[in-house]
Amino acid sequence: MKIYLHFILNIILCLGIEAQPVRILFDSYRLKDGLSNDQVFAIEKDKNGFLWVGTKYGLNRFDGKYFKNFYNNSKDSNSIRDNIIMELYVDRKNQLWIGTRTGVDILDLENYKFKHLHYPQNENRTIRNNEILEIWQDPCSNRIFIGSNKGLFYSDGESNDLMAFPDQSKDKHLHNLSIRSICLDRKNRLWLGTNFGLLCYSFIDSTYKHIYTEINNNESFTDNNVQDVYEDREGNLWVATWGSGIRKYNEIKNTFEDYLNDSAQFKTPIANISLQIAETNIKGEEDLLWIASDNPGFSCFNKTTKKFERYFTLWQDTRYLMLGHSRCLYYDPKDGLWIGGQYGLWQYNPKKQFFDIVNLATTLNPKALNQITDTYVDPLDSSNQTIFFSTWNNSAYEYNFQSKALEDINKKYNLSIISESYIYKIERDKNNDLLIATDRNGLIQCNTTRKPYLNKIFLKNENVSCFYIDNNNAIWAGTENNLFFITPDRSRSEKIILIPKGKESVWSNQVKSICPDRNGNMWISLGNDADLLPVIVCHNITSKKNRYYYNSVDPNSLPIKDEIRNLVCDSHNRMYCASRKGMVTWIADSISPSFRLYTIKDGLCNDFINEIAIDEKDQVWCATLQGLSVYSYAKNTFINYYAKSGLLDNEIRSISYSGNRLFINFWGLLNICDPTQTSMNKDLPLQEISEFRVNNKIYLINNKFIEFGDHVTLQNNQNSIEIDLAALSYTNPDLVTVSYFMEGFDKFWHTGNLRNVSYKLDFGNYVFRFKSCNSDGYCTPTESKLYIHIKAPFWKTSWFFALLSFSAISLFYIYFKLKENQRIRLEKIRMAIARDLHDDIGSNLSNIKLISEMASLKTDTLDKSTYLKISEKTSQVMEYMSDIVWSINPKNDEMTNIIPWIQKYAIQTLEPLDINLKFELEDLPNHLGVRS
Repeated sequence: MKIYLHFILNIILCLGIEAQPVRILFDSYRLKDGLSNDQVFAIEKDKNGFLWVGTKYGLNRFDGKYFKNFYNNSKDSNSIRDNIIMELYVDRKNQLWIGTRTGVDILDLENYKFKHLHYPQNENRTIRNNEILEIWQDPCSNRIFIGSNKGLFYSDGESNDLMAFPDQSKDKHLHNLSIRSICLDRKNRLWLGTNFGLLCYSFIDSTYKHIYTEINNNESFTDNNVQDVYEDREGNLWVATWGSGIRKYNEIKNTFEDYLNDSAQFKTPIANISLQIAETNIKGEEDLLWIASDNPGFSCFNKTTKKFERYFTLWQDTRYLMLGHSRCLYYDPKDGLWIGGQYGLWQYNPKKQFFDIVNLATTLNPKALNQITDTYVDPLDSSNQTIFFSTWNNSAYEYNFQSKALEDINKKYNLSIISESYIYKIERDKNNDLLIATDRNGLIQCNTTRKPYLNKIFLKNENVSCFYIDNNNAIWAGTENNLFFITPDRSRSEKIILIPKGKESVWSNQVKSICPDRNGNMWISLGNDADLLPVIVCHNITSKKNRYYYNSVDPNSLPIKDEIRNLVCDSHNRMYCASRKGMVTWIADSISPSFRLYTIKDGLCNDFINEIAIDEKDQVWCATLQGLSVYSYAKNTFINYYAKSGLLDNEIRSISYSGNRLFINFWGLLNICDPTQTSMNKDLPLQEISEFRVNNKIYLINNKFIEFGDHVTLQNNQNSIEIDLAALSYTNPDLVTVSYFMEGFDKFWHTGNLRNVSYKLDFGNYVFRFKSCNSDGYCTPTESKLYIHIKAPFWKTSWFFALLSFSAISLFYIYFKLKENQRIRLEKIRMAIARDLHDDIGSNLSNIKLISEMASLKTDTLDKSTYLKISEKTSQVMEYMSDIVWSINPKNDEMTNIIPWIQKYAIQTLEPLDINLKFELEDLPNHLGVRS
């Protein structure tokens, strides 16, 4: 038996590997998103993580959030040479080679400067011949091979001129054919796809072999116009052709095996135009080739089943098919498959292929309210393909995924459900009877295993909103007003009083959910009335006693005082409750549990939770008004899913887990997924500086763009800076968050989706710190840093302060030196005056006095008095002159000479008046300066 099951399992796994994806959720980017043109011809990713997109009008650089566009400017010789971009290639130097309609350009990714390459001067080429169709670098050298509409060329990357690839053969195919594709196989042979078959070039002897199919029938689908050559992981060579679909080349037999689309409407050459082939490393896609084609648009080919699966549409409003035809493919292990097409850029990201969709709206009554309220996998179907689902007011249904059969169970089983009834829940009991909870018919029981169908109604006049079937097959049913217990034999029902007396007007009594814990207690949530307080009741089945939990002044009480929804319990006896304010969790074993409220701050996508479900891995799924959140207790983290992740809508009203599948219910539509396949996106964003501008101009260092880790020195008038940040993650890029902090300026971190920041900085040193988190909250472990130094203005520099200080000291020195020199000169003048007065006037006065005295001795008495008066007056003048000379003399500026002088005159003045004189002298400066 085990061997048989193992065999069956292997078959299922093999089938799963060989099958193409039934539905793909595409992300699309078009003109409205910033793409320069909707027709995409080429896609390439550089080593910094930027995606480059060549279109019919312009070159684009994409960082997951913004497009930067490059166009030809006829007045600017440094701009790109042409706006029609045919081919892109990033070489080992991280230079972007651009094949345009008129030739080749090289874009230096360190400064975004274009270099134009030229065909050999002796080449006489038409505009059509100038088109570049393929660019490829030899892994053993730096040579770049370039395929044009006429011939093969190469470049060494240094010269501005292209060189024609040497061709010594007679037919000169390397010079004359249109070279569409270049492929190096594992035997180191170069395969060239041309407009006339394949060329297999040997590097050993520089010869090539021409491989093509002879066409003897004009109605043959065989086409030698090769668009792409691709070697798969097994070493098989595949060819995409203009009208023969894809061809597999058998080198031993030198034959091709053609694969056309097997639908009759596509069996024409025009419908089998294949342009490019690619593979992915996605698990389960080992046998798949992805085909970009003009018609049927975009598809994949299964090499084992030899079948195509098409993913294209002409319907504009779609997320699950690619609009129009495709032209180019680019696979990146982190981002998935990029597709360039007629209507923009598309992405097939394997991380987002989580939800399947079932559309039931077309078969339901379109006039009724078809909001699906509950989904239940029928355990009687061993294939797990049959489900029951209920609706708001349009009955309940049985649906089979395989047969697509949809039946109204009201009619099928003669249930007599009142028209426009609200069907809350459907489930089978232990006897495999079907139980249906309604708002008008009570609880309906139907035996569907034998005919005639036996129906029975319980709680006929009650609005039954929920029920639970215990291990004994007893039913616990909740209504708008009460909880009822229906015995296993269905012989009687018992009303269980939940609300104690005195609380009827305070507590809500509407039963919203019933859930047992691992100890056998029954937990009931009450509350759907804005005027009454919601309550959670723990009912002990054995003792019939209740414990109540509600919001009160106690900070440890239930943190919800608004409406609460359903309850679930995990394998570790942890309870979870949905509410309008978030998710509440507690341990059921505790009589006085500690409640924990999770909100948007903890990672929940929205606080308004309509319903929760728990899967076999104990993951708690929260259906909110703005997305789906799944909580893992082990990791204490949330993963969030939105419409961009594959959900039909962000507003989810109900959710259920049944038959190992999660059902997310909408209006006539279902999202279905396997919860065990949830995984966090752990790819961290690449952090780059998109542009660094100073005073609104792009700033370069050594002719290179500013990068994290650089040290930027700016003048004081270059203090207005702008930084365009890039957190390169292409999985739900709208949910990528960035945080930045300018150390030395900012007071706190800035967090959000803003990618352009600007600062007006004063002089000084700054460190710009940057970090980011991907859409699932995984953040870069280290910060990226940019070091910025703003020079101070010269009048605020240290050398200027030193110069200013030196100048001030010098001025003070000069000033005091001049003052001192002036004082010395004044003293010299005073000394000269004193000396002159003493020598000249003093000597003359002394002579007058002496002569008058001598004359008085020689004259008689009468004349003697005259001479004596002259002598006396002369003595007075000499005394006055002595005082003048004394005061002028700078030597007498000292206090030791002044004090005796003052004493002398004081005594002479006061003594004749009989006035007592007493001198008391304190410490006085010895020298008195003379001011001029």
